[in-house]
Amino acid sequence: KGPKKIGPGPRILPLHLAPKRFAASGKGARGTIIRYRLSEAAKVSFKFERKLPGRRVGGSCRRPTRGNRHDESCVRFHLVGTQVAKAKAGANRLRFNGRLHGRALQPGTYRVTAVATDGDGLRSAPRRTSLQVVAA
Repeated sequence: KGPKKIGPGPRILPLHLAPKRFAASGKGARGTIIRYRLSEAAKVSFKFERKLPGRRVGGSCRRPTRGNRHDESCVRFHLVGTQVAKAKAGANRLRFNGRLHGRALQPGTYRVTAVATDGDGLRSAPRRTSLQVVAA
């Protein structure tokens, strides 16, 4: 065995979603296609977080409650789930039907974060984009 690879690790070029707005369930639900490019073969983890209102409490954004209703408003992101895909070097695409763990995403705005991990355990910088799920 040779020395462990030392280097910058994989790179993800910008994520593109088409369409960015779709219905996750119901009649005619099609989902979206996530397109991305990788500098090398890697496992790509997609994290889906729902954009929700919050209140600034002690320097962090928390869930709104009666007790913090007069505090400054902010935007928080709640992790809904993840999806992992093996990808090759170059152009890749992933069909996402708007369902995670067998359940359809609720209508709203979501942030999608992708991180690639190569065979040596080196990780890419995260890439983010957003999508919107509408009622069917």
